[in-house]
Amino acid sequence: MDDLGLKIVSGTWSPGYIIDVDALESELGVSRTVVREAIKVMTSKGLIAARPKFGTYVRDRLEWNLLDADVMSWRDTERPDPDLIRDLNEMRRILEPAAARLAAHRRSPGEIDAIETALAGMESADVDRHVESDLLFHRTLLSATHNELLSRLEVVLKMAMSIRDRLAFGGPHSDGFMDLHRAVAAAVKQGDPDEAERAMYALLNAAEKDSAALLQAGNGAPAKNAMGKRRVSAVPGTSPQTVTGRAARPKPRPAG
Repeated sequence: MDDLGLKIVSGTWSPGYIIDVDALESELGVSRTVVREAIKVMTSKGLIAARPKFGTYVRDRLEWNLLDADVMSWRDTERPDPDLIRDLNEMRRILEPAAARLAAHRRSPGEIDAIETALAGMESADVDRHVESDLLFHRTLLSATHNELLSRLEVVLKMAMSIRDRLAFGGPHSDGFMDLHRAVAAAVKQGDPDEAERAMYALLNAAEKDSAALLQAGNGAPAKNAMGKRRVSAVPGTSPQTVTGRAARPKPRPAG
């Protein structure tokens, strides 16, 4: 799945490309059953389809399920995708201030405890723990809205936060950035929806500026996929004329 997904999302296999399903067995070194299951899953994600007398082909991007966690992770490559970062920032600005406002109305004592636990974890010098705690903070705010549909968006938020944090931060945030998180937490805990919304806007503004600056500087470290493994982007200019003979990929460049 990862191999096929990366080929499609990276553009190595462009929309309309005919996939030689039989050749995938030898190329990937897997059984026909595995190939069929992978094709079935890719079809469910809207990435490929099949037509009689035409074959299995890559669907147009408009048909892809871009909110699927796997599809988003396949866009999480060594070289950050500016369009994805922009889309994620815009999504968060629409979603999270309103969520913080609702959370200030509806949060439970247990959710307040989870937010404070997340803040403590974000103080860690360990980057992975810091990123996980940052995600916990924002996921808990969604959960604290007690809106089932908003809570389900944590699947999207998880990848959004992972990509943004690993792009923008090689270590713990500055004290000022932590203060912005604390301001959101305090407003939610005190039940002040106006301040919670305002503080979240301020937090997202700071995060967006950091991301934009690092994108401009080209300073993003190799990202990790959902399983924590480093990924590299597909080779620029790779021809999609055949599925046999896997092209060599560049080695990940050092972080920083």
